Amino acid sequence: MNEIYWISRLDFVSGFLLFCSIMSGIVLCISIGGRCCNNKNDEREAYFYKNFLKTFYWALSVFLVSIPGFLFIPNSKQMLMIYGVGGTIDYIKENPTAKQLPDKCVQALDVWVDNVLSNEKSKKNNSEDNKK
Repeated sequence: MNEIYWISRLDFVSGFLLFCSIMSGIVLCISIGGRCCNNKNDEREAYFYKNFLKTFYWALSVFLVSIPGFLFIPNSKQMLMIYGVGGTIDYIKENPTAKQLPDKCVQALDVWVDNVLSNEKSKKNNSEDNKK
């Protein structure tokens, strides 16, 4: 049950990482734009450059962590599919009875189709005999 809870929280984590990547990208653009457009006053230059570096490195680090996290962390629906289908595939691979199931289904389907075809032939023959 613990796994199901954490899987259900993946949507929030994925959304949060997307939000962080968008916001840090915006901050990166603004900080670079501010650096390019600032005055060349000596006094203010050092202050702007110090704040630019601090903001730039902070936003760049958040961006570089959140983008791969957002890209590689599945959402809840995908993770439930991985968890459920993966467990089912592992079970089928290990269970000898389940391995024989597709062969048995094909054989049963073949017998059913033969029965249907023979019934249709007999009905067709009966209707032809009635016409004569």
